[in-house]
Formats: sequence, structure tokens, C-alpha cells
Amino acid sequence: MLDAGQMVRYSGIRYKKMKNTRGSNQKIIWLVLLSFLAILSIYFLIFYSKAPAQHGNQKPQQRFDKLQGHLVSGFPDFPIYPGASIIGSYKKIDGERIGFEATWETEISQNEVAAWYLNEFNKYIGWTIHELPDTFNSDELVFRIEKNNQKSTLTIEREDDITEITVEFPLD
Repeated sequence: MLDAGQMVRYSGIRYKKMKNTRGSNQKIIWLVLLSFLAILSIYFLIFYSKAPAQHGNQKPQQRFDKLQGHLVSGFPDFPIYPGASIIGSYKKIDGERIGFEATWETEISQNEVAAWYLNEFNKYIGWTIHELPDTFNSDELVFRIEKNNQKSTLTIEREDDITEITVEFPLD
């Protein structure tokens, strides 16, 4: 029969053997866990570093810049009726596409403004008129025009004693 001192020693030896075995198993578990986390981190790093356009569920970045009383930067070259005051303008960015719009006003009659624009488009090379208003006796005259493959819409509208001139370059 074993005395109490031997039991402790025997238990201690056995405990050390179990501890060593368990320590080896713990090292293997930690190594597997760290390897899994490293692989998972690399996967997320690669997946989320791609451009947004490559992810089917993400939309391109959209931005809308608006200015009152001024033209936004980058507004395309377009004839402005002499003496017209700018009300405001905006620039819309949708991914790589950019669109613009600006509005001016003048006290000159709608037909005078329309005649001036028709003369400008005919005077300068490069402007193509795709669509004229059906009638010039309307409160709203719409012209569809193009220059250098950039389409735009010119709207001349009369409200009370003010003629409003709006030019839109849709997202392109």
C-alpha cells in the first residue's frame, strides 16, 4: 500500500504527464486557430480592397454639388444670353458619369432669347440642333442640341415678366 507522500508524488508525475499531453494539444489547437484567423484575414483584405464596381451589391458613389448665384466648376462651354443673371447650377456625379444643369433669368422676352440662341447655334461650328419647339407660342420652349457628342437640353420659359433659361447636360 502507498503512503500519502508517495500518492502525491505519483499523482504529481501523472499530473505532469497529463499536463504535457494537454500542453501539446493546446499548442496544436492554437496553431490551427491562428492559421484559420490568418487565412480569414487575408480573404477579407483581398475581398474588401477591390473597387466598389467589382462588388455586385454596391452602387457607384453619387455626389451632388449645388451653387446658388454661380456656375459649378467644370460646367461645359455653353453660350450664355448677354445680361442674363445666373440663379444657380449643379453638378451630379454618379460613378464615372457627370451631369450639369444651370439656370439664368432675364427680363428680355422669351422669343428674343430663343432667336438669339438659334443664331448662336448657327453661327458657331459644332452645334447641332436635334429638336426645335413645336411652336414658339408656348410658355416653354425646349431645344435638344449637341456639340462634340455631348447632348444637352435648353429650356426657355416665361413666367410673369421673367424669362428663365435652363441648360441641362444629362449624366454622360
